[in-house]
This record gives sequence, structure tokens and C-alpha cells, in this order.
Amino acid sequence: GNYSAGSGSGDTTYVTDLFAIPTGTVPYVPNLNKAPNDWTIAISYPVSNSNYSFALNPDFGSAESIAVDELGQIWITGQTKDSIIRMTSQGVYNAENYLGYIPGYVSIDGSNNAWTGNANSTSGIFEAGSNGIFTATYGSGYNKAYVNIADSSGDDYFFASNSGTGGNYEMFEYPSGSSTSTTPTKYNISPSVITGGDNIAHGAIDASGDFWLTTETSYQIARVTKTGTSLFTPIVTAQQPEFPAIDSAGNAWVAVQETNSVIYKVTPTGSHTTLTSTSTGAELTSTFGAAVDGNGNVWFANRCGNYGACGGTAGENTILEINGANNKAISPSTNYYPETQYPATATTFTPILYGSLNLAIDPSGNIWVTNYTGNSVAEIVGAAAPVQTPLSLAAGSNKLGAKP
Repeated sequence: GNYSAGSGSGDTTYVTDLFAIPTGTVPYVPNLNKAPNDWTIAISYPVSNSNYSFALNPDFGSAESIAVDELGQIWITGQTKDSIIRMTSQGVYNAENYLGYIPGYVSIDGSNNAWTGNANSTSGIFEAGSNGIFTATYGSGYNKAYVNIADSSGDDYFFASNSGTGGNYEMFEYPSGSSTSTTPTKYNISPSVITGGDNIAHGAIDASGDFWLTTETSYQIARVTKTGTSLFTPIVTAQQPEFPAIDSAGNAWVAVQETNSVIYKVTPTGSHTTLTSTSTGAELTSTFGAAVDGNGNVWFANRCGNYGACGGTAGENTILEINGANNKAISPSTNYYPETQYPATATTFTPILYGSLNLAIDPSGNIWVTNYTGNSVAEIVGAAAPVQTPLSLAAGSNKLGAKP
């Protein structure tokens, strides 16, 4: 279920009506003394806080990518400490690894191994085993291997702007069971798919085993096979398209990050619908990460201004929920804004989200959000429908956008 503030049409009377129920002496102290934006319940796991030392992890600095394994454990990359860490489903970190370079996006394979590359340097591909501990670095010299996509069989695919034909982007594969001395299989992606040398910004695997990719400077959304063949003419967007989330019908949901963001809903054959704040009834601003829950509804994180510049724009530092069938917001018109009143003053709340970037849903329906600017990870308790994790297993068993 979810703790909605309204019925999907922006109606916030549920919040005010529920808040008005207690009268006279309230049974619990402290109690809210003003109505919240909505009834989402959230927990913050910060880098530092004098009141909550038991919940800290200094490696959350510039928390960016996030993924959930089969046991519901949370994998997070932090750019400040060049680290990849893991937390239990209760939010207690139980493994940490230092890469020596800024990590890219983390992807979990069918055996619960975590794979990541490098965001802005030339290095190898990093793997952490199912125990959460550093296992090996594969190869070297991969330039800006920001995106890794692991599949259910344990193969890891990654993308690097090395020296392909005509300077085109290349896709590499380390098959399951590869040793550190294995030379990966290389596939050149056609120039008609990705502009030569452009960075792959984000990627996801669908139930057909194909990859959805977005690019950083040419602003493209593409779908390619595991050998790099294009499945439709790439879609060119006005600004940078972000992380693709795949639903049960094989549609990709991709936010375009800008002050007045839009969301592309793209079919497997490349037809697309462009969703706006007006058409959805949500506030789309600097919209970034996406995830599909077990009911087929799609969740997005609005970050803190474009590329982290907090400016007080309406809708930033919130999450929103879109009905996957009718493309309308289930969240209220102000989006979900999890907040806590204490230790704030009697008339203000302390925000849980600050620079909210990427999100992932666990097998219990909790939503985990990285706060890049706020150096923390937030857990929105029980707001979504449960999903099968990791996403590689969900794709391999045709369970994307469906309950486990």
C-alpha cells in the first residue's frame, strides 16, 4: 500500500481530516502540532548527526546510485569516499569497500554479486561478492565505464568510450565465472545508435534481455540488444535523460532532468508519450531516478535543483508516484514530502530528502532514496508495492513491475 495524501487528483483533505481527529489530550508525546504534507513515514540514515550516532555511515557522502539484492540488502555508491557499501534491510551497514576512484552505477547479478565501474577516470571493473566484500578488479584502461548492467546469469555488461571504430562507444561483457585475466567480449555499438564517444549515463535490462541506455551529452534514449544492435531509432530529448525504469509491459520510463522536467514513457518499439506536470498532476522539477513497484506504478525522485543547485523550486526534494496504466499522479499535487518535526521548532519540519537523486524498491515495499546533496540515504517505509529483487532476477523471470 502507500501512505497517500490524496486520491490521486491532488486532494489533500485526507491529511487535514486525519490530523483533525485527535481532540483534547493526545495519547502520545511528542505529537504533531501542525498537519504534515502527507502521511509517508521515513527514516534518515545520515553521514553525521550528533543525536543518531548509531545510524551513521561516513561513506554516504555524495550518495548516488542504489540497488537491492535478493535478501533485501541495500547497495549504495558514495562519491565522496570513492566507496561502495551495503546495508541490511534494517539500515545497518554490514560491508564497505574503497575503490580508489569515483564509482559508477551499481548493478546486482543473479548471484547477488555487485558490479560497478568508474565515473570519470580510466580503470577496471569492480566486483563485490555476495558477502559484500571486495572480490576482484577486472581489466584496466576502461574509460568512463559509468554504467554496468548485470543479468540474472551473472554476466556483466559495461560501456566505455575507448577506441572503437570511428571513436564509437563500445559495449563489453564479462561472462559469468570470468577470471581477472579474462579479456571481455567487445561489441561496437552502431554510430546510428549512440553518437561516437558520448558517455552512456544510465542503463537497465528488460525482460527480453535487451538494454535501455541514455546518453550524457547527445541526450538520447536507446534500446539495444546484447550485441549492440539498435532496436529502434534513438529518441533525442531536449535535456539529459536519466535512469530508465522498466515496467511489466516492457515500457521504459525515463525522466528528463530540467527545471520543468518531462517523463518519457517509451514502448519496446520506440513509440513514446511525453508526460508533464500538467498531464500527470504532479510537480516535475529536476526529476531524476525512477523505479517501478509491484503494482506497476512508477516512482520518481525530484532532486534539489538542476545538478544539485538548491533554489527552493516547488517540487524539489520530493518523490512522486505515477499510475502506470493511466499516466496520472497517485501522489498529491505537492508530491510526497517525508519530513520530521523533531528536533525542529513547533511550527516547522525537518526535511528527510535533500538532493534526492536515485531510488530503489525492496521486497517489502520500502523505497530507498539516495540524497546526493544531503549526504544521506532515506527509507520511505512501506510506501510502494513489493518487488522481486535484484532487478536482474526480476528481468530474468519476467517479474519487472510485478509482485514477487
